[in-house]
Parts: sequence; C-alpha cells; structure tokens
Amino acid sequence: MEWIGITIALIILLALTLVFVGMWMEEHASQDKWISVEERLPEEEGLYLVFRKNPEQGTYKYDIEWLKRTYEGELFWYDYLFITHWQPLTPPTK
Repeated sequence: MEWIGITIALIILLALTLVFVGMWMEEHASQDKWISVEERLPEEEGLYLVFRKNPEQGTYKYDIEWLKRTYEGELFWYDYLFITHWQPLTPPTK
C-alpha cells in the first residue's frame, strides 16, 4: 500500500514539473529571437547581442557589438567580421 502513495506523489511531482517547465519555456521563448543579418539589420544604432561564426577557425562566439550610422545614414557593424545573427539587448534589471 505504501508504494501506491509514493507512486501518486511521484506522478503529481512530475505533472507539476512539466507545468513549471512549460511556463518557463513560454516566458523565455521570446528572449531567443535571433535575427539573421541576411534577413535585416536593426533600425537604430546602438549596442546589440551578436553571434559570430568563424568558419576558418571553426569557432563560435557571443558578443556585444556596436551598430553605427554613417554620415550618409547607412547602418554598419563597428566590427562586422563573422556576425551571422543579432538580437536586441534585454533592458537592465532594476
């Protein structure tokens, strides 16, 4: 009889875990919006989280990069080498 209580407790624990994992994934899914540089660049200059893929060295790197505007009004990455994707930085915590 004791194993029935343990089994029920484990089933409840598993169900609660799945609910919380689902809630966490839903909340954080919006924070994982990588945008390809081939698709588009940001509309405003500023700091952005970027992903660099260096095929020559086989390395990958997350970085913070500055997007600047030229005198002609065009946007460009200050250090554009190997940037494949970008996303806005999240606001600082309060």
